[in-house]
Amino acid sequence: MIETLSTLFSTVSHTVGATLFMIAMFFGYGHPHPPVTQATTTPTSIVDSIIATSSLETASTTVPVPTKTVVAPVKVPNTIPVVVPPVGAPQPIPTPAVIPIIATTTPTSTIGTTTLAIQSVPLLFGGTAHAGGSVSVSYLQITNVGTEGAVLKGFWLTQNGTALGESIIGLTTVDDTGGLRSSVGGTDGATPFQGGRAFAPTDAYFAPGQMRLFTIKAVMAPDVSAYVGMSLMVDVASIESTAAVTGSFPIRGTTFTIAL
Repeated sequence: MIETLSTLFSTVSHTVGATLFMIAMFFGYGHPHPPVTQATTTPTSIVDSIIATSSLETASTTVPVPTKTVVAPVKVPNTIPVVVPPVGAPQPIPTPAVIPIIATTTPTSTIGTTTLAIQSVPLLFGGTAHAGGSVSVSYLQITNVGTEGAVLKGFWLTQNGTALGESIIGLTTVDDTGGLRSSVGGTDGATPFQGGRAFAPTDAYFAPGQMRLFTIKAVMAPDVSAYVGMSLMVDVASIESTAAVTGSFPIRGTTFTIAL
């Protein structure tokens, strides 16, 4: 009897316990929760994502601004301003003109087709130059060897004797016709030689192929007492012409001894 009750009680207890377990399971008290899955990202992926995002933002916000080159115009004055000194200011001293001396020792090139050829004619003999007298110092042959006309403007001379240039007060040139071509100085106190050089003008026209003979004369000073016994030798350093010139320069002149 007792064993029967005990078995019955045990059966009822198991039945009630099973019933309560089923009720609890029905209302969720015993349901297992699903596992929580978390997204994992490595630090390297996060850094790359930040850099890429930053580059996109920079590219989208940085817009190159085109620069415009501004070239300032250069103003050129139409005229050169002339500076006028104030009234009463000292005026500049003009620079004296320099006399060109061209000593040509080799033939020069022609101008166009015109050339003047010059050479000495050895027919003069030296001697004595007296005070106030005139002596022939050079005898020249000049020929236009070109096909165009030319003008002989004059002769550049040098005094290479022992006497000073002041011993000569004038110069004259004469052509083969005997006519006086030109002269310079000739009066007492005149000094055609400056620094040992002088210019004897001529202004003679030469037709194509024409030849002329010229004599250069020196006029002595009326008082040559300071130069007695000294030598006078006038050389032709060059000629001035509108044509080219050929010749061997300087052309030595005739030597004279100065006397009273």
